[in-house]
Amino acid sequence: MKKVLLFFVSALFISAVICGCGTPKVIVNGVEYDALKQEEIKEMCALAELYLNSNIPNVISRQEAGLIRRLEPTCKIKYYGDRTGKAVIRWSLPKRKIEVVFDGLLLDPSAKCWVQTEDVAPEV
Repeated sequence: MKKVLLFFVSALFISAVICGCGTPKVIVNGVEYDALKQEEIKEMCALAELYLNSNIPNVISRQEAGLIRRLEPTCKIKYYGDRTGKAVIRWSLPKRKIEVVFDGLLLDPSAKCWVQTEDVAPEV
């Protein structure tokens, strides 16, 4: 009896360790998908910053690039498949909101990527 109990506890511990190291999941409309890990989301934010820096002065100015380096972006992901979806990485600057959007298989070279900007209206 002790051997069976010990085996059961060991199997439960091993399965908890294995499941804890797995890919995070997200449920969309009742369907479970693989999500990006936190490190991968940070990597995507770094890629977005590199994308912006490679488009100076066409998309952002040098001053805005300096602000972007110091600010932490917000990242929102809407999944529609395993590690697939639309990710919006946003920086809110004093004069503009700048977003880099990834659409498709996230962190894959096939994902579409573009920049959206919006001027901030002055306070009245």
